[in-house]
Amino acid sequence: MKSITIGARVSPELDEGLERLAHLTGRPKSWHLCEAIRSYVVSEREFIAAVKEGLADVRAGRVVSHESVVRRFGKRFKKTSKR
Repeated sequence: MKSITIGARVSPELDEGLERLAHLTGRPKSWHLCEAIRSYVVSEREFIAAVKEGLADVRAGRVVSHESVVRRFGKRFKKTSKR
């Protein structure tokens, strides 16, 4: 797969940590950066999808009031604390 070069500025401390990680794992810094970016992109896309799903639930009226959640949590907490 063809790759592209991306430039980024990082703090000296972050670069030092990345250098140590690369040394400890025997993998280049670029590999770790690609893995970190890949993980971040996946996580952010999942988060955005979950927010959109939640907003669709709100628009459709599929919600539970805060008071109801607190009441249910309180009941459940009381049950587990008695054990």
